[in-house]
Amino acid sequence: MCELHKRRVDVVGSMLLLALWIFAATAGGCTKENNHPLDVAPDGYCTPRRIQYGFTVQNESSRLVEKGQLWTFAPVKLTATQWCEEVDASTPFHLISDRQGNQVLRFTLPDMPPYSCRIITIRAKLLLAANPKAVRGEDPGVFLHPGLNIESNDPHLVSLAQSLRKGKGDSSPERFFHWIAGNIRYDGYAGENRGALRCLNHRAGDCTEQMYLFAALCRAAGIPARGMAGYVCDGDRILRAADYHNWAEFQKDGVWRIADPQQRTFMANPFRYIAMRVLASGAEGETDPLAGYHRFRVDGEGLKVKMNPYAF
Repeated sequence: MCELHKRRVDVVGSMLLLALWIFAATAGGCTKENNHPLDVAPDGYCTPRRIQYGFTVQNESSRLVEKGQLWTFAPVKLTATQWCEEVDASTPFHLISDRQGNQVLRFTLPDMPPYSCRIITIRAKLLLAANPKAVRGEDPGVFLHPGLNIESNDPHLVSLAQSLRKGKGDSSPERFFHWIAGNIRYDGYAGENRGALRCLNHRAGDCTEQMYLFAALCRAAGIPARGMAGYVCDGDRILRAADYHNWAEFQKDGVWRIADPQQRTFMANPFRYIAMRVLASGAEGETDPLAGYHRFRVDGEGLKVKMNPYAF
């Protein structure tokens, strides 16, 4: 009987361990919608990187908020130098992804009492590539046309692109980069997007406007280019609002390359750039829940959100 009792205890213990493992694996919780079809990192993405960031959502009203929502970005699933291997959070979330690899996290916040707050922490595991890689299945043609804040068909922009482009060599993007770095003054962070043409006319702009101007000059010259948003940092890092940055990418030999006039970086230091968003108009049938927002969006009357400067 003692031996039988011992076996029963062992079986029960094993079942408890299994239950605990399942609970741990699903803690936080995630549901997915239209996720990127790749589940395994492509060849060449070998260097691990861990990032963490978080938000405090506060009900500043005297009323119960029955259903609030926080929307924010996870790292882009796949870029020329970045593969997002895993995302988890301290609170259950729903993940929405699009054809560009953007990943939006939606957190539902039920029954927030008056003047209460909730802290959400997000962790991501990345694999980085030492050299930029071609991304299969992309259509760079969507990044050749004029777009919001990228007025590449404006006569002044077209004229400047033509004057800087000597022949049809691949050096045009570098000429555009050096012209912006040498002629556009950084005038501090601006909350609104003011576009490439405003940057050119005023000879001034923040990282966002300089990104747009570079992309517009490339597109005016027939070179695919796009805007990127994310963080510039070294090593494993707790992301801070102050690290948030915009830069551009252009295609050379079928591979996306970094061009960051405001930081004076051209085709260098890809390990420092953590992409959180590819700035592109949604494909037909796609909607962007963070259109018009930079880092996050909160829904619910009386709710305010801020990015935490440290981990919890």
